Amino acid sequence: AALQIDIDRAVEGLLYYLAVYLFMNLGAFAVIALVRNYTFSEDISSVRGLISQSPTLCVTMLICFFSLVGMPPFGGFIGKYFIFAATFRAGSVHWFMYVVVAFGALNTVFSLFYYLRVLKTMFLEARPDDARQVPLRFASWESAFVVTLAIFVVLLGVLPAVMSGTANAAAHSLALFP
Repeated sequence: AALQIDIDRAVEGLLYYLAVYLFMNLGAFAVIALVRNYTFSEDISSVRGLISQSPTLCVTMLICFFSLVGMPPFGGFIGKYFIFAATFRAGSVHWFMYVVVAFGALNTVFSLFYYLRVLKTMFLEARPDDARQVPLRFASWESAFVVTLAIFVVLLGVLPAVMSGTANAAAHSLALFP
């Protein structure tokens, strides 16, 4: 019975993280795709100083990146917590799961450095002179799309019970080991 509960919790965490991951990645890639459509570049230099022209896109990227890293209060924190906790509990059954947790934590630290580099470029560096002459004017539906994705990422972090309950029900229905 205890093993079934642990398996259900692990599957619940995985399903929760997959739901959050969908919104986090869609948000981050939507921002890059929108910028690419206007600047015709996917280089990090294309987002340099973007905060001066599109704060909405920059804040959305910040929310998505911080959630991908697993920082509270974003959905990625809850998802990673579920997964790390289940994996850590599984370490009592097999020591290798502690190694998996260590690699997961290390990966989180490495990704933080990459994401901070992009955010630093967006928020702290000056927009290039040639980019300022061509203002980025996003359609209202484009801004609404990225804001909606960011709202889901935040809501899944501050109200995890809604998705967690759904993920838990799905985990029970899978009943991997009846």
